[in-house]
Amino acid sequence: MKINLFDFDKTGKAKITKHIKDIWYLNAILEKYGEENALKLFKVFDMVYNLNPTENPFANLAEDNKYETVLRSTYPELDLVIDLEDDLIEQALDLVGELYETPKYRAYKAIKMTYEKVVRELEFANIDLTRESGNMGEIRKALDSFEDLNKKQNESYKELEEEMEITQVKGGGQARRKIQSELD
Repeated sequence: MKINLFDFDKTGKAKITKHIKDIWYLNAILEKYGEENALKLFKVFDMVYNLNPTENPFANLAEDNKYETVLRSTYPELDLVIDLEDDLIEQALDLVGELYETPKYRAYKAIKMTYEKVVRELEFANIDLTRESGNMGEIRKALDSFEDLNKKQNESYKELEEEMEITQVKGGGQARRKIQSELD
C-alpha cells in the first residue's frame, strides 16, 4: 500500500505533515533550506517515486536520470538556492525511495527498468540482413523477450495498482478506493 508521506493541497502544493517533522532527514531539509524550498523539493521526491500516473505526470518516465528530469522540469530554480549534491538531500531522496518501495513496487520497477533496456537496445540496434554476419536472429530473440517482458510489466503493474488501491473504471478512468479513515 502506498504510504502517505507527503500531503498536497488541491493545487498540488506540498504541505508540512507530521511525517516530515518526524523524519530527521526531511525535517533537517525543512530547517536548512526553508519551508518554501523544502516543500518544492518534497514534491520532486514524490514525483520521482510515485508510480501512479493519475497523480504523477512523471510516473512513466524512464528511471534513468528521473530525479534530474523531474527537478529540471518542475523547479529548475532550486538548483540556485539548494546544493542538490548535499549528502542530506541525497540521503533523504534515498530514504523516500525506500519508504515508497513495497515488494510489488520493487518488482514492477525492476521489470520496467529491464523493459526500458530492451526497448533502448532495439531502438538503436543496427540491423544487418546479410547472410554471413546478419543479426536478425538476435533481434528476433530480443523481440520475443520484449513480448514476454511486456506481459510481465502489465501483470506487475496491475498488482501494483491493486496495492495502491486504484481501480480501473469504465471509460478508461481511474478511481482510488477510499480507506476506512476517509469514510468515517
